[in-house]
Amino acid sequence: MGSTVFFTTVTALIMHCFMSLALQQSIETDKYALLALKSHLSFGPDNIFLEKNWTAESSVCGWYGVACDDPRVNRVTGLSISCMGLTGSISSSVGNLSFLHSLDLSWNSFHGNFPEGIALLQRLQHLDLSNNLFSGAIPPSIFVSLSNLQSLRLKNNTFSGNVPMEVADLHSLTVLDLQFNLFSGPIPLGIFNLSSLEILAFTGNKVSGNLPMDICSHLPRLNGLYLWNNEFDGPIPASLGNCSQLEFLILSSNAFSGILPGEIGNLSSLVVLDIGDNQLTGSIPSEIGHLHRLQSLSLGNNWLSGIIPETVGGSLEIQELILNDNRIVGTIPDAICNLRNLSVLHLGMNSLGGYLPPGMGNLKFLRTIDLSRNSFTGKIPASVGTLPYLVNLSLAQNEFEGSIPEFQQIMSLETLDLSQNNLTGGVPQSLEALLYLKWFNVSYNRLSGQIPTGGPFRNFTASSFMSNAGLCGAPQFEVLPCSINHSKRRAHLIMHLFLGIFPASLVTAFLVFLFIRNRKKKIASVQNVESPDIKQKHISYSELQTATNRFGEGNLLALGSYSAIYECCLSDGTYSAVKVFHFKNARAARETFLTECDLLSRIRHRNLIEFIASCPRWDLDIGAIVLEYMPNGSLERWLYSHNYCLDISQRLDIMIDVASALDYLHNNYYFPVVHCDVKPGNVLLDEDMVGHLCDFGIAKLLSVRDGVVRTKTMGTVGYIAPDEIMQVVDCNLLRQDHQIANFEAEMQCVSTIMELALQCTATSPGERMNIQDVVSILKKLRSQIITQNCDRTPKSKRSETLCKSTS
Repeated sequence: MGSTVFFTTVTALIMHCFMSLALQQSIETDKYALLALKSHLSFGPDNIFLEKNWTAESSVCGWYGVACDDPRVNRVTGLSISCMGLTGSISSSVGNLSFLHSLDLSWNSFHGNFPEGIALLQRLQHLDLSNNLFSGAIPPSIFVSLSNLQSLRLKNNTFSGNVPMEVADLHSLTVLDLQFNLFSGPIPLGIFNLSSLEILAFTGNKVSGNLPMDICSHLPRLNGLYLWNNEFDGPIPASLGNCSQLEFLILSSNAFSGILPGEIGNLSSLVVLDIGDNQLTGSIPSEIGHLHRLQSLSLGNNWLSGIIPETVGGSLEIQELILNDNRIVGTIPDAICNLRNLSVLHLGMNSLGGYLPPGMGNLKFLRTIDLSRNSFTGKIPASVGTLPYLVNLSLAQNEFEGSIPEFQQIMSLETLDLSQNNLTGGVPQSLEALLYLKWFNVSYNRLSGQIPTGGPFRNFTASSFMSNAGLCGAPQFEVLPCSINHSKRRAHLIMHLFLGIFPASLVTAFLVFLFIRNRKKKIASVQNVESPDIKQKHISYSELQTATNRFGEGNLLALGSYSAIYECCLSDGTYSAVKVFHFKNARAARETFLTECDLLSRIRHRNLIEFIASCPRWDLDIGAIVLEYMPNGSLERWLYSHNYCLDISQRLDIMIDVASALDYLHNNYYFPVVHCDVKPGNVLLDEDMVGHLCDFGIAKLLSVRDGVVRTKTMGTVGYIAPDEIMQVVDCNLLRQDHQIANFEAEMQCVSTIMELALQCTATSPGERMNIQDVVSILKKLRSQIITQNCDRTPKSKRSETLCKSTS
């Protein structure tokens, strides 16, 4: 009996030793696989820390981008080295990471064919190779063993050939994103049977064929269908109405034909419906009005006929209504004037007629109106000249008559096209006040009188005034000079009027002065700050080209979805940042540019990025915004790069900067402004590490009369894991050489900030904390932390100042 116990004990010890050795060999296998991967990479000065961090002497689980989340197996389960600027190919040794669940290599410059070693990763659930230089066809065998794959992202590469049929065998797949590649042929029908699928995206390929008529029969969870800019044809399946979870339906720039089925109205969750640039016929279904969450409706460049249904007015959330270049008849329904959030109205190139609805003046958030190439009649409503945020107005090629309304209230107006109508009277001299007006055209009308010469008219040419026989003015406009006798009679009349009303004018002017002064005082008391007198600096496009070395890569600071940001040195020696938007084939880029120009030119605060100038070049489909230069880059770089480190005091300073900026936008500007995309990448740091909020491309101006504002997630979605504070806090804070008491105080501060964050992101808007209270709490926390740490050398000027004030 004793010998049996002894033998069992010895056997267990030996097995334990072998298991420990095997476990050690397993993690060593992962290390050597990653070192082999590293050997195929090229490192630049911006990512040299990764080369130094991945060393054979250190623990692999401590390497940057490496996760060993499962303590039971002590293996590498996650690898994320996205956005590192890495180049090279992917070694087949990646297949030795046999416990890998997640692989993210996105936003680098990796090249070569699809890494075949990935086929060995049987536990892989998430694969992201997007935004690289991979090419070639994808071997079907790749997907045979990846049965656990849940998300596959390959967008923005140059993969080619057909989509492998074997993708349809990935029964756990929720995201299939193959956008902007060179795939061709039809989508394998089996993909439409993946019941777990939520995102199906093939945008920007050469994929062809019809959509299955029962497309939504097996896709109950489909949230986004992105198929635009391909070669699809055939009808729009009526069964799309069964995709009850669908929010984004984007099928534009294909060859779909037939009618738009009324079943589309069943998609109660739909936010964006874009089927523009196809060959649709028939009328717009009245069921569109059932889409109460719809924000963008784009059916332009089709062969649609009939009228605009009155029911469109039922989709009160609509911000974009784009029906241009069709065969639509009738008038603009009055119901459109109920769309109080409408920002873009494109109805050009149709057969619409009649008078414009008088209620258009109620659409206070309109930024772009295009009604050109129709048959509208009557006078241009004066209310159009009161839309405060209008940037682009085109009423060209219609039958409008009467005089040009006064537009001097629309200080943001940049393009105004009234050409080819029957307008009479003169060109209002009040248009000289429109300092941002870049494009103006009143050609082919029946206008008369003198052309103004001040303000933006200094830059206009004869092409703006052609075929108006009654116009006169400066030689640059190539019209007859104005009559001298007429000018003398006008001066004589002005003199008599001046002498007759001079005494009354003095009294009136004095009363007006008192009224304006009192009004300014009232505004100041309500708003707490006065709207600054902002004058835009004039910078030409050619000067920007010179200042950025023709937008060379050496001056490139950052790349965005619709824009690129360059460092530039202006002719006066000032360093600035220029944000360049490319409008061609990207309507959203144009709208983002206009939104950002409009808001940045109006607002001023020490914690907002300073606007210097805008420079649109509509003829080149380019727009540029010149901004204050921030030498310390974005907060994102300081938070997520090993080269940089912020202590708790610096982080609190920046939190206060951002909260103060939001307080100004929400409470201290004339109209409340919602930024909609506050994130570390949109917070820039100046030479003193002061935070400045930037990127107002999707910001929203709210009406003062709105008592309750409904908010929705619009920008970049963030994520906080449900763990203890010590498990989610930045390891840079844990590694600080603090005294125990100070360390505990700082961790308590972090805990308070987390509680504050949760209060700010409560589901119900009424439960969220007021931003003014947030600023107050953060300032108290900073004061406590700085006071406790004043014995150490402060890392910022603000910390040093606060230390001195408390000593």
